[in-house]
Amino acid sequence: MKKLLLVMLIILAITGCNQEGSSGNATDSPSPTPVPVASVKPEDPPSPPAEGLEAINEKLSEHMQELGRQQSIAVQSLYSTDEAVKMEVRSFGDVEQILSETDIEAFKQSLFELVGEPFPIDISIRKCCDGKAGVIGKITEVNTERNRILVVNELEKNGNTDDPVAYWVSLTDDGKVFVEGEETTDIFDSALVGKDAQVWTTGMIDQSYPGQVAALKVVAE
Repeated sequence: MKKLLLVMLIILAITGCNQEGSSGNATDSPSPTPVPVASVKPEDPPSPPAEGLEAINEKLSEHMQELGRQQSIAVQSLYSTDEAVKMEVRSFGDVEQILSETDIEAFKQSLFELVGEPFPIDISIRKCCDGKAGVIGKITEVNTERNRILVVNELEKNGNTDDPVAYWVSLTDDGKVFVEGEETTDIFDSALVGKDAQVWTTGMIDQSYPGQVAALKVVAE
């Protein structure tokens, strides 16, 4: 009887140790590694629609070339301020024609009709070819592939450099070329190399070197 009791006590002791060990293993097991959640960058909010004169300016920009050509007017520049839509225009086709007040008023009315209502607008007129040419010099090169000429003025320096003032001159769609007093085609010919040139431009200049301009009228002699 004593032997049986001793055996039972030994069995209970061994069982208790196994349970404690098992419990300890469960507690000591490493926690699962958390899975990182991919961060999602919110999209930039859309730009608010243009309002007021800015919206009018955008609408005019979409139709300006078509509308101007219908009335033989080329728009040189177009932008808006807080006070008005501003633009510079010139005659299209006959680059030396001076736009009259009647021409400008008719053009304004067509702009108002396009927008659907009157709006403040300031129109300035660019005149061509009655004053000193903006570019003068000698034609030193003709690029027939891009239909442009290089005009170099050896009498003037480009800023603080020793390089002469030089411009690549291309033609506007309605630009005119006169050689020895006669109007020629709007294609520059290599025979122009060496001739003196006077160039009336749109007034807009790419300030690279050589500079780049678009010509309304070129006179070569």
